[in-house]
Amino acid sequence: MRRTPAGSVEVMARIANCTDKPIQIEGRTSFMDEQKFPTEDASAWQTVFLQLRSMGTYREVSIGGANVAYYLIEVTATK
Repeated sequence: MRRTPAGSVEVMARIANCTDKPIQIEGRTSFMDEQKFPTEDASAWQTVFLQLRSMGTYREVSIGGANVAYYLIEVTATK
């Protein structure tokens, strides 16, 4: 997690595909305040394609500014 120059929060997760076949995952982020209440709706699901035995990156930027203190990244496998 890091702050952007505009004051939003950018999060990033590196994801490893440890299988012997390409996979597709989806990720989304929920941003929360100090009390862990949502500061905005969860982001839209983003698709990440991972080749066999490779790494991929998921990134998201919050809409809210200084009130974001926590985040939750959800990841799910797709078919």
